[in-house]
Amino acid sequence: MGSKQAYTLGFGIGPFQDDIQTIMVRKRASSEVPASVRGMLNAPGGHVEPNEMPVEGMIREYEEETGLYVAVQRWHQFATVFGNNYRLHCFRAVISPIEFGAALMHTGTSEPTEAVSIPLMGQMNDLALHVVWLAPMACDMTIKGCANIHLEGA
Repeated sequence: MGSKQAYTLGFGIGPFQDDIQTIMVRKRASSEVPASVRGMLNAPGGHVEPNEMPVEGMIREYEEETGLYVAVQRWHQFATVFGNNYRLHCFRAVISPIEFGAALMHTGTSEPTEAVSIPLMGQMNDLALHVVWLAPMACDMTIKGCANIHLEGA
């Protein structure tokens, strides 16, 4: 049995007066991006390099996609999703309104950033399927540990 590829997914959570928002990126169409998420809104993230810890990959990917460096102590891993040939390490970090605004103005990649309100009312058609159920988990600050989620056939 071969090793599973490790990926990260990070939700930068901005608690505002009337709602909770998170930063999303619209995944571009490329051979590196799975067909199931091309053109869809997804949380920033990507592959973990061979000598990286998942949180290090999260920091790197989040900065690449949003322009924000979020220090290691601010990330909380709330879930690990296990598929047939992958592990998806899911993180959240609370970010300030200033950081939130800076991420929305970031133009360093071809994947534009967008703010998405939680709950995800009215935005379901644009969201990558896994975001629909992972985003509410990310925003639930009562989750202190890390859930292990096993998806059969995925």
